[in-house]
Amino acid sequence: MKKNGRFHLNSITVGGMVLIGVAVFLFCLSGFFKLPHVKLWYEQYDHIMIELEQRIVHMPNKLWVFIIIMALFALKALLPFPIYPISFLCVVTSVVFSTPLSLAINTLGLVLLFTVKYFWGKRLGSGFAGRILPRYKKAWGIVEHNGNGNPWLLLGLRVIPVFPINAVSGLYGSLGFDYRKFILLSVLGFVPKLTFYTIIGRNVFDPFSSAFILPIAILILFSGVSMICVNMIVDAINRKSN
Repeated sequence: MKKNGRFHLNSITVGGMVLIGVAVFLFCLSGFFKLPHVKLWYEQYDHIMIELEQRIVHMPNKLWVFIIIMALFALKALLPFPIYPISFLCVVTSVVFSTPLSLAINTLGLVLLFTVKYFWGKRLGSGFAGRILPRYKKAWGIVEHNGNGNPWLLLGLRVIPVFPINAVSGLYGSLGFDYRKFILLSVLGFVPKLTFYTIIGRNVFDPFSSAFILPIAILILFSGVSMICVNMIVDAINRKSN
C-alpha cells in the first residue's frame, strides 16, 4: 500500500512538471507568433475569424444560450463524474456575451453550481466528509477547524485550480459551514480564474495572439506549480499521520 501511495504521489508531481513544461512551451509559442513572416501567414485567415466573430456577436435568441449555460452549470453539480470542465462553460459564455454580461452570467452559474453541491453535502452530513479524507487525520483537523470548516482553506481551495469544485462544495456543506460565507468566499476565490477565462474567451477569435495564449499558459503554469506544492503538503501530512 505504501508503494502504491508513493507512486500516486510521485505521479502527481510528474503531472505538475508536465504542466509546467506545457506552459513554458506556450510562452515560447507566443513569441514565435510575433515573428513577421508568421504574422503574414496568419493574415490570410484573419478575415475568416472576423466573420465568425461577427456571426456570434450578432447571434439571435441569446436567451436560449443563457438558459443552456445555466442548465449545464446545474448539471455539472449533479453528474457523478466530470464530462465538461467549468473553464469550458466560462470561456463559451465570454465568447457569446459581452465582458460585463459574461462575468455576471458566469458568476450566477458558479453560485448555482456551488449551491447545489453544498446542500447535497449538507444532506449527506459528516459521512460525505469521511469519504473524502478517510486517511489523513491531520488534514481533517485543518479542514474541520473547530467543527465548522476552515474559511481560509476554502478561499485557498477555490483559488488553486487542482481541487475539484464539487468535492469542496460538498465537503463544506457536510460540515455545516455558513452558507452565505461559503458563497462569498467561493466566488472571491474563483475570481482570478474567472478573469483569465474571460480574457481567453474574448480573444478566442485571435488564437495566435498573446492575449489568448498567455492567459492559458499562466493558468497551466499555476496548475502545475499548485499540483507539486499540494503534493508536498499532502506527503508531509501523510508522514506525520503514520
